[in-house]
Amino acid sequence: MSNINHIRQFESYLQSKGAIPASLYPWEIKYAIETKAGLLNISVHRSDFTKSGQLRAGKMASIYCRFNDAERAAGCPEVDKGRLNHYSGKWNFNTACESGDRKSVWDYCFNLFSYELERILG
Repeated sequence: MSNINHIRQFESYLQSKGAIPASLYPWEIKYAIETKAGLLNISVHRSDFTKSGQLRAGKMASIYCRFNDAERAAGCPEVDKGRLNHYSGKWNFNTACESGDRKSVWDYCFNLFSYELERILG
């Protein structure tokens, strides 16, 4: 398995897109970014990762997102409506880690998230 630090990958990617750090609690790594669908808060939980930044065995790969304005997000054609909770604005990316190796599970989740985010960046 690769020794890539998934947390560093997550943070570097978001910073390269102009996201700003927005963590309020020590257990989360959170960023905020303006999109075509409004302000989007994006986070991962530190407890899902080892000290070296790799996804823990048996954990789901999860990237938690929430639009501040659910109605605006629901009206944006680029937002994946199957993933969006139209009432809360939640727009999460979760991938189970049952059989695949942790790197593959994280890569799938991260690549899906980054693809969908690219679609809604202005």
